[in-house]
Amino acid sequence: MKLIEIDLNKMQSEKEIHEILAKEFDFPKDYAMTMDALRDLLKGNVGNGCIRVTHCTDASSPMAEAGERLEKILEECAETIQEEGDAIYAVFADKSQEDPRNWGMAGQLGL
Repeated sequence: MKLIEIDLNKMQSEKEIHEILAKEFDFPKDYAMTMDALRDLLKGNVGNGCIRVTHCTDASSPMAEAGERLEKILEECAETIQEEGDAIYAVFADKSQEDPRNWGMAGQLGL
């Protein structure tokens, strides 16, 4: 299972979030790069992966708001969500290939 890093403190725009996730999950070329489109894709079978989102420490940054929207989507779509320190981990599993008993096993990633 791959670990996808989203550090909101190192990003300048919401578009960067979409670019990383589109690349890592191999989203279609016509992906609209909006939070609604992201929700739709993540509700499908995106394969195996864990998205680690490091919280934005600057509450006045536009990335703080983008991070809140992203976290709500991950809470809706991921098999499991785990908060640890300054980050959350959202685990996605390929339901067609994974044993459902392992979906919540973020510990297997060494997290």
